[in-house]
Amino acid sequence: MRDRIDDLDIQRRIVRCFRAPTSVLVAALIAVTVVSAPADPAHACSCDDQPLVAYADEAIAAFVGRQIDRDVQDESAELTFDVEEVFLGEVPAAFRVRTAADGDACGVDLDGFGSVGVVAFGSLEAPTVGACPMTVPRGQLESVFGSGTAPPTDDVTTTSNTAARATLIGLLLVVLVAGAVLVHHRRRPEGV
Repeated sequence: MRDRIDDLDIQRRIVRCFRAPTSVLVAALIAVTVVSAPADPAHACSCDDQPLVAYADEAIAAFVGRQIDRDVQDESAELTFDVEEVFLGEVPAAFRVRTAADGDACGVDLDGFGSVGVVAFGSLEAPTVGACPMTVPRGQLESVFGSGTAPPTDDVTTTSNTAARATLIGLLLVVLVAGAVLVHHRRRPEGV
């Protein structure tokens, strides 16, 4: 019987010897699997079902327009709209906004939807749009922001560009005349 106990004791010791390294090996395999697994960016887009008036204080622009271009770069997209009517903000006839490139991240793409009501947030220098509340009916825009107006026409832009060019040309002429006077003054002999 003593031999039997020794055999059992030996078996237990062998099992104990392999149990610890096996646990470490399994833990290492799990760690390598978790660390080396490709991580996709996490996206979650869900909106509270709130009326537009709940978002109105944060809005910087509201307009009706048609998407005419979508330029995707990395994980964001720039949408260009042909603006038909402005309800809030200083929105030009062609207005660009940023959005996420992926719908799962609340990004939008309105190509093919025709004229839609759009609400933008952020700043007029870097306006953004998302799915909450991205598009709204024209009537809702009017009831929250008042009646709309036509966007500025290209004539305003052309006039301001023409004025800027005229100012630049005038400034260049002043510099040239001052330079000519200075050169003429230096060439004149002293005492004359």
